[in-house]
Amino acid sequence: MPTIAQTALAKQIAAEVMYDATVGHAPLLVKWRANIDRVWDNDPATIALVLTEFGTNAAEIFASSNLAVAFLESREAGCTADRLAKVRPCTVHQDGTVTLDPA
Repeated sequence: MPTIAQTALAKQIAAEVMYDATVGHAPLLVKWRANIDRVWDNDPATIALVLTEFGTNAAEIFASSNLAVAFLESREAGCTADRLAKVRPCTVHQDGTVTLDPA
């Protein structure tokens, strides 16, 4: 027979896991949106400088963002559309850098 402490712990764990499985994506969505805004709510020259500062990590940053988008969209369809509309066309280079395409 489980103890009261074991039952209480099991209930707590189940509640936390169920929360994370249903709305736990919200903090990631907030952070992802903020980062998109920080990069893309600038003039093209500043955006290009930010991409330059990412250096050879830029491709990995973009790939991680794409994975986040796929996950977020699987949890809440349409939740990234407004921010993705801000992203300008870019070229990902073999060395890992990313450059802003000419307008």
